Amino acid sequence: MKIATLLFTYKRSYHTQQVVSALQQNTVYPQKLFIFQDGLKDDADIHEWDSVNKLIHDIDWCPREIIVSKSNRGLADAVVAGVNYAFRECDAVIVLEDDCVPHSNFMAFMTASLQKYQHENKVYTVSGYAYPVNIESNGTDAYFTRRITSWGWGTWKDRWSYYDNDYRILGRIKNNTKLAEELHIWGADLESYILGNIYGRCNSWAVFWALTVIERGGYCLSRYKSLVKNIGFDGSGVNCAKREFAQDLQEENRLEVNLPEEVEIPESYKLQFADYFSWISPEERVKAYNGVLLKWIEYIKRNNGSIADKLLSRGIHRCSIWGKGSLCDLLLDELKDKIQICSIVESVPVEKTYRGISVISINEITKDTQLIIVIPFYDFSVIERAIKRVIECEIMPLNNILDL
Repeated sequence: MKIATLLFTYKRSYHTQQVVSALQQNTVYPQKLFIFQDGLKDDADIHEWDSVNKLIHDIDWCPREIIVSKSNRGLADAVVAGVNYAFRECDAVIVLEDDCVPHSNFMAFMTASLQKYQHENKVYTVSGYAYPVNIESNGTDAYFTRRITSWGWGTWKDRWSYYDNDYRILGRIKNNTKLAEELHIWGADLESYILGNIYGRCNSWAVFWALTVIERGGYCLSRYKSLVKNIGFDGSGVNCAKREFAQDLQEENRLEVNLPEEVEIPESYKLQFADYFSWISPEERVKAYNGVLLKWIEYIKRNNGSIADKLLSRGIHRCSIWGKGSLCDLLLDELKDKIQICSIVESVPVEKTYRGISVISINEITKDTQLIIVIPFYDFSVIERAIKRVIECEIMPLNNILDL
């Protein structure tokens, strides 16, 4: 199988140098390296652009082809055009941008993955990047999701043929009940990128690829430990603002690549990704919580009662609470001395106790819990499904408690 390695550059010489140097130190070299440099937009940046141009022309340690654009296309158009260009002569591609520094085992992992799953048509993409989610390892180096990543990724010609910049794809997915559920788990943030493209806030090609994979029921191979470090969060890039970003990087060097045999997604992974990709703005969350608080106050004034009394009247004496925060604190005060709080549940617990109550993961919920009250009620459907896979008990969103 002919595998092309693609590197997209523009005018960041420091970043490009880091990527090129790391790629040269890999245990496996590219069969052929295609280097794309976007055309200059502003002559004020000509020194940096020239520095990148010289740097890529100095590459002589592997077969390479350099394609320099005569005009400024922008990253989105450049990536799509570059991948299409490479597929004229190759069967698969490995794609890096100028801020994605590869680990020394990156090329070995990507090559092995592309070879192993080349005939698994339901696998659409493989990646050396690891999303910062806390999930239990399956004993290999990687696992399957339905969410692509654009930081050090690869695909095959036949699967890329489905890529299309079709804005109607979001509507098709949302109008299909099953696909809408998959979107909520693997891409709740994608609508914001589509709207960002429309309103000019961003220019993303990857959003269409992500939606294509979800619509077609595709699988994506992701790492547990990342073989790619993104150094673009320093304010130098167009799509990455200056900020701190957690990256779970692999530090050890291992020549062997251990890949999963079964192309499947464990149910326990879905909640973690639904939490990670949840894209409800802080403003929307505050608005939702304020609505519950107003309803709560009105209930107390109108009925001169408490939530604890409501639960006791239904024979509920023991419950757990999903989620912490100010509403959890109010609920704990409300139930104090009347209802036994068995535990506080979080998808990824970061502490063992909270206000003297055990903080546990979903798999640790015990059978003595009669009811689980879900604080983040805007994610209730995903949380409910995840709980029901573990234990049979009553589950209720906080905003419905007052309607009992």
